[in-house]
Amino acid sequence: MRNITISLLSIVTLLSCTNSVDSNNNSSTDFKSVEDSVSYIIGVKTAKDFIKGFNEVNLDAYISGITDGLDSTITPKINDEIGGPLIQQYFMKKQAA
Repeated sequence: MRNITISLLSIVTLLSCTNSVDSNNNSSTDFKSVEDSVSYIIGVKTAKDFIKGFNEVNLDAYISGITDGLDSTITPKINDEIGGPLIQQYFMKKQAA
């Protein structure tokens, strides 16, 4: 599970290394730093890729998970031992349907 997450993050990061203008003609210079721009781009690309495989996403729960995962002082509400199999079972059931 951890290897899949790291691989997906690496792919998203590589795909995010572009300097393009979005559909609203807002360039990456609208942010205060390059890090701000890259963070935003990774967020957009992650969301687009994520929604392709999981359009039932609960945005509040997803954001809570990201927030908890980024804060090393917070213990996740669902640990990897429970979360990994839960994700696997969910997608296997979805694929079988």
